[in-house]
Amino acid sequence: MARGCKSHQEVVHLTAVARLSVMVLDCRSLIVAAFCLLLLGCTREGSVLQPDANDSFAIYIAANRVDEDGAADIDSLDLLQPAFLSGSDLSSYEWSEHRLTYASPVWERLKTWGDLLHRIFAVTVGAERVYCGLFMDDLDSSACQNPVIMLLPRRPDGRNTIPLSLSIERAYPEYLGNPDDPDPRKDPRIYEALDKAGVLVP
Repeated sequence: MARGCKSHQEVVHLTAVARLSVMVLDCRSLIVAAFCLLLLGCTREGSVLQPDANDSFAIYIAANRVDEDGAADIDSLDLLQPAFLSGSDLSSYEWSEHRLTYASPVWERLKTWGDLLHRIFAVTVGAERVYCGLFMDDLDSSACQNPVIMLLPRRPDGRNTIPLSLSIERAYPEYLGNPDDPDPRKDPRIYEALDKAGVLVP
C-alpha cells in the first residue's frame, strides 16, 4: 500500500549554513524552508505518473513553485514533460554517492531549463513517483530535510547553472533525523532501473 507523504521524515529545522556565523533569513529563505516542510517524506510506493511510462529511471521538474500552496503530497505535483533527465541520458550513476554523470550534449540541454534554484524535482521509476526534493546551492540559509540537488554557486546576477555532473544529497546542509530513517535515494526500484539501464556503478 502506498504511504502518505509525511510518513518517513522529520520536521524541517531552520538553521544558518554552518560556515556562516551570522545570517538573517530573508522572506525567500523562509518560503523555501516552509516548502521543504510541505515536502517532508515525499516518498511513495506506487504513485501514478502516466499510464504509458516505461520502467526506466527519470528526474522530472515540477511546475509547482516554492511560493505555491497545497503541494504537500507528491501526487499533487504537476510534473513537466519531457523528463529533465532519463536513464538513457546518463553515462553513470554512482550509487554510493548518488552522483549522476552525462555527456556534454546532455549538459547543454539541461542548461536550457534556465535557473532551477528552489525548483522542485521528482525522481520516478516508470509510472511510479519515488521521492521528491529541491534544487539548492551552498549559499542557501535555510535547511531542507528532503533530498537536494546542489547547483553551482550563484553568479553575480543571482542565477545558478547546472554542473557537469549532479549529486543528490540526503538533505541540506545535513540530515537531522534518526540515522536509521530510510533514505529515499536508496529505494530498490531505483537501483534495479539503473542496473537495467547499464549505468549503475555500485
